[in-house]
Amino acid sequence: MTPSGAANISGGHNIEFVGEGISILETFEDLFDRPDSSFPGLVKWLESLADAHLEMERRPLCVAHSSDEQRLDLLYECMLSLVVRSPMFRSRIHRGIERFNRWSTKKQYKQLVAANLKQSYSEFLQHRASRGKFMVLTPTGGEFIFGDGCYNTIYPNSQLHPPIRMLVALTPVLAVLYELPMACLVEPRIVTRIANERVIGVVNDAVQVYSRDYVFYRGIRPPIRDFFQQREHLVFSGNDPISDLVAEIPGIEFDMPW
Repeated sequence: MTPSGAANISGGHNIEFVGEGISILETFEDLFDRPDSSFPGLVKWLESLADAHLEMERRPLCVAHSSDEQRLDLLYECMLSLVVRSPMFRSRIHRGIERFNRWSTKKQYKQLVAANLKQSYSEFLQHRASRGKFMVLTPTGGEFIFGDGCYNTIYPNSQLHPPIRMLVALTPVLAVLYELPMACLVEPRIVTRIANERVIGVVNDAVQVYSRDYVFYRGIRPPIRDFFQQREHLVFSGNDPISDLVAEIPGIEFDMPW
């Protein structure tokens, strides 16, 4: 099973409601055309930032980089597109629908999930939460994994109020942490951070917490954790290890003086 095969949901971006006096037939696959076509160039740019960091003689833990607003907007959009298209996000929508309607057929559930996914993604893009901060994680050894869920604090049909957080592995050697905090200094907007074995473990464990059925690796098989074997899309409650990484982003303060 490949990542593309695990996430392939037939007609998952189609909306079809046909009934007495109503007929809705549409697809919103084109909403993802821009991020999908932008991933190769975006990954190449992030890799160049990571390479510049690793080539430094003293190699500090974190390095700030300059970037234009348009490129950061695109990075936010690409990360968001991966979150909302994940089976984990669909599961969140499905659970929300079940709370109000337990009598729909499987086909009706699928259509309701698609309609909610489109609405959520469109609203999240308009919110322009991309004004947050990005930390690009690059390992000097080891690899990141991918799953059918990823760490985030975004829920369907909800208002995007800070703090907003996403952690997405884009390649086995590139992961991005996004944070829109309650308060922060504007600069720097994007930094690179060297990921040691501990950080790689934290990121990969987060993937297993938020995934349910699948985790994927390239060359280094991760230890399978007990929480992944529960076969549920779980979340961190209480002690969130990703908060420690967020605290390392320059300009973010959890206790601002004002």
